[in-house]
Amino acid sequence: MSIFLSQKQAREFLNISRATILHWEEQGKIKVYKTSGGHRRYLKSDLEKLIGMEVEKAKISTKTICVIYARVSTKKQEMAGNLDRQIGRLTTFAFEHQMSISHVIKEVASGINEKRKGD
Repeated sequence: MSIFLSQKQAREFLNISRATILHWEEQGKIKVYKTSGGHRRYLKSDLEKLIGMEVEKAKISTKTICVIYARVSTKKQEMAGNLDRQIGRLTTFAFEHQMSISHVIKEVASGINEKRKGD
């Protein structure tokens, strides 16, 4: 059964910005389906393949597994989109180097605070 996600759901699933998902569409990294009303939809299985979650049956994946860590120092930087852009660039890097992303850790905290914890 095919599960389609809206653009917002796809962005949340991939943890990327709107600009990044549109850029990936232009590059052909993500196939987009449009409804009769012109709304974008994405196959969840395509997104899983993109980030390396799906492993072909009866084959062992040789992909490198990585964790994405992104941090900004202030809430203002987060609100300006710096955190999302960082995650987008790191996700793009992982994709281009055929890495599978296992977790995304993001923080809004000063580097001086040693007791901070990421999402």
